[in-house]
Amino acid sequence: MKRIRSKQLSAKRVQAVFAGMVLSVYVLTGAVQANPQAPLHPAAPTTVDARPTYMANQVLVHFHTELASSQRQQRVTALSGARMQKAGKLSSFASVQLPSSVSVEQAIQQYSKDPSIKHVQPNYIYHSTMIPDDSQFSQQWGLQNNGQTINNPIYDSSNPGVSGRDIDAIEAWDTLSDCSAVIVAVIDTGIEYTHQDLAANMWDGSAAGFPNHGRDFVGASVIEYVTSHFNNIAPDDDPAPMGGSEHHGTHVAAIIGAVGNNALGTAGVCWQVQLMSLRALDSLGAGTTLTISDAIRFAADKGASVINLSLGFSGAFDQVLSDAVDYARNKDVLVIAAAGNSSTNMDAAGSTDKEYPCAYTQDNLLCIAAADQAFNRAFFSNYGAISVDIAAPGTNILSAWGGMFVRDNFSTWTLGGGWRQTTNCILTGTDILANPFDWCTNSLPIPTYANNLDDQAIRSFDLSTAAAATLLTKVVIDTEKGSDFFTLNTDASGGNPFDGVNDTQVIMETGSTFKRNAQTYEVAIDSCRSATCSIGVRLQTDNNDAGNEGVALAYLEIMTLRPGGNVIRLLNGTSMATPHVSGVAALVRAMNPSYSAVDTAAAIMAGGEAAANMASLTVSGKVVNAAGSLLHINPPTGISAVEVP
Repeated sequence: MKRIRSKQLSAKRVQAVFAGMVLSVYVLTGAVQANPQAPLHPAAPTTVDARPTYMANQVLVHFHTELASSQRQQRVTALSGARMQKAGKLSSFASVQLPSSVSVEQAIQQYSKDPSIKHVQPNYIYHSTMIPDDSQFSQQWGLQNNGQTINNPIYDSSNPGVSGRDIDAIEAWDTLSDCSAVIVAVIDTGIEYTHQDLAANMWDGSAAGFPNHGRDFVGASVIEYVTSHFNNIAPDDDPAPMGGSEHHGTHVAAIIGAVGNNALGTAGVCWQVQLMSLRALDSLGAGTTLTISDAIRFAADKGASVINLSLGFSGAFDQVLSDAVDYARNKDVLVIAAAGNSSTNMDAAGSTDKEYPCAYTQDNLLCIAAADQAFNRAFFSNYGAISVDIAAPGTNILSAWGGMFVRDNFSTWTLGGGWRQTTNCILTGTDILANPFDWCTNSLPIPTYANNLDDQAIRSFDLSTAAAATLLTKVVIDTEKGSDFFTLNTDASGGNPFDGVNDTQVIMETGSTFKRNAQTYEVAIDSCRSATCSIGVRLQTDNNDAGNEGVALAYLEIMTLRPGGNVIRLLNGTSMATPHVSGVAALVRAMNPSYSAVDTAAAIMAGGEAAANMASLTVSGKVVNAAGSLLHINPPTGISAVEVP
């Protein structure tokens, strides 16, 4: 692990690593005996889910011909101590119980020498395959990749993926899917804790005075609250998202712990778990040293075993945040952090532009890269053979969304004047709304808009179920400064948003923003939460043509919060890779509560699946594997492991 790359192993660390080695032997041999002095012999080998594949001390014997019970008993007891456990009156089969001193392999070898025995074999154990019935599970390639194509992908490479390139969740669930004894803190934009696929798995903090499943460390906004106490909304004990764009934390939380096997939405890595919502990022996804470090300390104090940090800061070393990670270590909490999405080699990054907390070296922190559906590095993911520990699925990840999401292609707008919906534009290659109508023409002279315009384009949206609403759009603006104007307005009553009645101005620009480079706008439209929310764009010009190119909207999205919903959506990012690992960490700690944070990190690193394309990109060269990590579990409390000589 990178945590020890420049340090000698402490005595405690050596013990932890050695323990992991012995434990692997324990699981692979299955040699658990009440009496450590009893004779040691090979027991039933195990599958990847760490369970026996056949019954120990038992074989099935098939005779060439049907024999009387006494004759079969005679053949069976030729092996000292064996006894016939079950057989028919004139059957050619017998189930044989072996003495504790004889292994299945030894019995097979012995009985195979008897000419009256046609066949002898173990009594194999069959398990139900734990495939959940969640309606969209077939699209969760990170949990089960059978080479499926992800519908409406937002990451085109490796779709369809490569069968088997997943975290082996199915195999892990055959052993354990219930992490309900484990608290996982999600430090993010808050969790929409009424989402139908999350409500049952939220942490109940009521006994500690936190009835709404966590705490809000931000309030209205990191920036506005600090400077002006915006809307007088201070941090409180309700960590639900506040803005229409605050869906990141909900998406992350459901990757860890969406309720599994409930015929609804998606399944989390843990089907049951306690998700603690800690809102440390605002509606812009921004948090501070103070909000994040306070959230880490809160999580550690309130019993979290795992902290998920799908966030990062590219800059100088932050001592206060590092101290918070140390605090978590002293409370035996494992911290899982995103590597970042700037496609940077973290090993080569300068001291002032590393990604934190990923770059911290504490041994209770793992840094996670993103892998695609073929276990290639996602093109956006940071990497580093020294700095980044392990990868996890991070592209086309389907998970919960806290409300409604609409991406409009302008095809149903009412268009006036020079506004036109067009496709295959030279700017974006996608649908746009532009004025003048020939804005996308790639010929000279470049088209310009006309004089004396008051051109409007309008569409109505139903936002009646929204608790909050945010509009996102990307606009290219080139107008005569101070004389010609682009405006975007809303009207909750459904009327013309430019008629002076119930109008709300959302965007107003004049001049040139970035010529043909688009400016992104993300603005709250909470005043338009109605069944008849009209949204309109307007281009107004004077009578003096300055040769400007006009306006084009590359897309328009509306995101809302809607309590009690069940919306799911695809996202990409190391933010999505990180909670896959947090979920696996919760499985490990649920399997054995006495396992430490450092032991858990070691199990995740050792249990990952080697991927050729990750060999020089992370410390482990692996992608996280849930079933593999469970192979590195200590025996349950009170049971001794038997070391193989």
